[in-house]
Amino acid sequence: GIYYGLLCADIAADCLHQACQAVAFSAIKLSTYDKRWWAMLSQELKTGHRTRRLYQKLSNRHIDYLFREARNNSLPKFIVDQQDLSFDWHALLISKISKRLATVITLQPAKALLKQGFLREHT
Repeated sequence: GIYYGLLCADIAADCLHQACQAVAFSAIKLSTYDKRWWAMLSQELKTGHRTRRLYQKLSNRHIDYLFREARNNSLPKFIVDQQDLSFDWHALLISKISKRLATVITLQPAKALLKQGFLREHT
């Protein structure tokens, strides 16, 4: 909230400065603020909202399972190794983590079958 608020304040100040220089305070001129903040933050806000809605639907058991799988499959190292990791911009990292967890969790049944000898590993 604070970071996004500061970004939007900077955009607002710039839009107001431009309006003052042009002595143009019409709704159309001032609507550049809405366009600019939405262009900058919409992906982050949409991703955060979708992720929150998804996790609100999970039971404690499901959340424990996700944390266990994350730990067992080196997710903390995966996160630290990301070159484009940003504390303030979450959408890209959330996407990468989701894809990694989906891949790891989807492969679990196949790994169990391999371990039990039901499938042969192709090399």
